[in-house]
Amino acid sequence: MILMNYVYENNDETLKKYSAKKDDGSYYSFSSLSRYINDINRIYDQAFIEDKRCFVQIYEVDPDSIMLICSFKAEKISIDECETTICKFLNNAKCIRKEEISIDTFKNNLYRGNRNDFLLSSVRSCMEKLEINIVGKQSIYDELLFTYDERIFERKLLNKKQCLNKAKEIMASESLIDEINRIYSNKNEKKFYGHPIHYYISASSWDAANDIINVLLGALLKNNRLISKRTASLRNISPRAYNEPTFENVFASAVNSSLVIDLSGEKAYGNYANATARTAELISKKVKLYGNYALFFFVEIFDKMVYKDEFLAEILSNTDIVKIEEGYGTYDSALNYLNDLVEKSDFSNYKENDMEKYLPDKISFSVSDVYEAYDKWYGRGLKTHIYKAYKELESVKIVVKKKEAEPYKKLQEMIGLKQIKDVTDQIIEFSKVQKRRKELGLNDKGVSRHMLFYGNPGTAKSTVARLLSQILKSEGVLENGHIVECGRQDLVARWVGWTAKTVEEKFESARGGILFIDEAYSLLEGYNSFGTEAINTIVQLMENYRDDVIVIFAGYPEKMKDFINKNEGLASRIGFQLDFPDYDENELLKIMELMLKEHQYTMSTEAKNKCLSLFKEASLIPNFGNGRFVRNVLEQIELKQAKRISLQYKGKEIGKKQISNIEVEDIIDDYKMLINKKNDLNTIGYIA
Repeated sequence: MILMNYVYENNDETLKKYSAKKDDGSYYSFSSLSRYINDINRIYDQAFIEDKRCFVQIYEVDPDSIMLICSFKAEKISIDECETTICKFLNNAKCIRKEEISIDTFKNNLYRGNRNDFLLSSVRSCMEKLEINIVGKQSIYDELLFTYDERIFERKLLNKKQCLNKAKEIMASESLIDEINRIYSNKNEKKFYGHPIHYYISASSWDAANDIINVLLGALLKNNRLISKRTASLRNISPRAYNEPTFENVFASAVNSSLVIDLSGEKAYGNYANATARTAELISKKVKLYGNYALFFFVEIFDKMVYKDEFLAEILSNTDIVKIEEGYGTYDSALNYLNDLVEKSDFSNYKENDMEKYLPDKISFSVSDVYEAYDKWYGRGLKTHIYKAYKELESVKIVVKKKEAEPYKKLQEMIGLKQIKDVTDQIIEFSKVQKRRKELGLNDKGVSRHMLFYGNPGTAKSTVARLLSQILKSEGVLENGHIVECGRQDLVARWVGWTAKTVEEKFESARGGILFIDEAYSLLEGYNSFGTEAINTIVQLMENYRDDVIVIFAGYPEKMKDFINKNEGLASRIGFQLDFPDYDENELLKIMELMLKEHQYTMSTEAKNKCLSLFKEASLIPNFGNGRFVRNVLEQIELKQAKRISLQYKGKEIGKKQISNIEVEDIIDDYKMLINKKNDLNTIGYIA
């Protein structure tokens, strides 16, 4: 949607007379002026009703000029045709000024027309007619379901050399430089026909992402790959945004312009997780619907993702995405970038001569480093120059809990699983080599990356699969690095002809990640043949999606071996078979010690020895539960310990040491009742 504001000369003598004003600013002939403008606006409105191409309304006049707003879609009508329509009913008056405007300015001008009694219908009706009535919330008491903001790109358009220099100023990555070269390539038509690709921006902050977006917008506008200078941002998307009627208008209004979608947010659970999925599905559908004529930027802010897994993989199946990552630079480029940010700030007068003191002591700098340095300078400047009463105040030192370990480190720290860790390294290196072969144009059809995990309950099959998805993402092997977990109930439909479609939908949702099929042998169980149809479809799609999806089958050892042996096509497509062995008594004790540390308990040597004997006996029982069994034992220990100290210290104050210590009498004797005890724990891996 292109929104324009026009000012034409007033060469209509009747209109000049009607639009003359008194000294107090009121019109001499207000009712006559209103009827006269209404007649012209009615003609414009009728033309729009007939062909839906160009919406024009006069909103204000004076003896010298006529002010109009215009809205049109470039795929239906050109700007020249719009201006011809405008002039046709203004006696071919001369255009004095024209400019592209935002939705807010468009709406405000409509309000001016409404106050002047020039419009034929209400402002709300006009906005709804054009599908651009964006609200975000209904009243100040309602939850804000999303925030919408827009601007007009007003920077000078640059040639290729200037654009590349600008990119270097923001420490552009190779991915951004490559895209600039593609945009300016002489192989492209210098005319807008639609958007061949959209962008996925990966950055450390919203400001850093916007620096990248501004470079791309300037390049695209310079090469006529964008018609409109209007760009909007969609942020703070609530899981329930799908329930807001105006949310869909955000995407309709982006036609002919660009929309930046911030994928940040808090991870949702329970009902909110379902709502998140519905909102993600709606976004995906709208991107697919408007993707040819609206340019979309998807922004990933490091460690703040929420919508990525749910819908990015899905839109990749319908849309070509170019990923642009935040770049790195030298000390000099980082310092220049920092100085540039300071020059653009509100406090540039307080710029210091030794700005380098805010940069960290390192050789290579990320954009994140520069923005952190800028934030330090900005915060210090507020105290030093603006709120001077705080100048001498020392900051309180807060001890921050360390971030959770990286996925690869977490895998290496897990108890046992030596073979799994070794094979994981092989998978990573193999995948990286295959990726490089593909980049060099060599045949990359090597060993399949699909896997089979077999092991008894509690041996960390699911945990390893989840970590592996994150590891392969961080190594650049997987595009998205998410994992879609499913079982028989998610793949086998209840009606004829639906199973194959259901299975393919799972593959689509896992595109760029891992499809984890737990208890895969259950697909062959049951009274109908739908499970067989699911297996046959999976075998076919494993080949069709071999470059985009890694399939992992998981289950108990003997059943998984029978499952693979029954389908030769399935066996031939699995490149790695990983055995998850039961833990021995020493490994189980290490897991117990980790859990005790997590729960802030200490255990006496006698108690540990009794646990070791207990684990040794339990591990001889088939399917004893491994890590789950340890957790169940600890739960019983906590109950016995609580009863012991309550009786021992009845009526007395209990000290920290006493309440935290586990003694030998707290260790249970009847452990067999805990074997295969059902629980609803999701995490079954144990970190050292």
